[in-house]
Amino acid sequence: MKTQALTLISLLTSLAVTLRLLKHAIVGSFQFINIPLCFVFFSSYYFGFRIASIIGILTFIISDLFLGIGIWSVTNSIIVAILSLCIVCIRKIKSKTYLFVSFYLLSLAYDITSSLILYIIFGINFYTALIFSIIGLFMPIQGGYVIGIGPLTEISTSLITIFMIYGVEKRIKIKEIFLKTPSQINEPKSSK
Repeated sequence: MKTQALTLISLLTSLAVTLRLLKHAIVGSFQFINIPLCFVFFSSYYFGFRIASIIGILTFIISDLFLGIGIWSVTNSIIVAILSLCIVCIRKIKSKTYLFVSFYLLSLAYDITSSLILYIIFGINFYTALIFSIIGLFMPIQGGYVIGIGPLTEISTSLITIFMIYGVEKRIKIKEIFLKTPSQINEPKSSK
């Protein structure tokens, strides 16, 4: 792996871990945004499956070392690696609305899948686990305490990811303008 890729992975992983730990320090375990998922979606969109998978796995494992590591650390890492493949397939979408809907659906798939796998690991049969996973997004089940937290988490995760993606794109365009010479800025675009 190239030095540039390693640096990128290190920076994005450390930022994701720091923000996740900061969120937990401020509001505790109240889940209103999935910070590791934001960074996986963002890095998948710009840098591809491999880098995003590594960032997702490292973010969950490292931050869970501080927050409490368990079987969920492994299952969440695997799920985000799979989801990063899906993001690579939708990178060509330029509409903010379609991207938001895609990120929302992938966040929803993440929440349902992670709950489903954990319920099955803890001995609940598949169909009951699936029902608990879906209903648990909207109502407290199996130790939950917040009503409607699932949609809130998916919306905030998707919005933050969109802001990250378009914030970077805006800065790249501004940087391109400043890197051009005055003659390049004023010359008319050629039509092909």
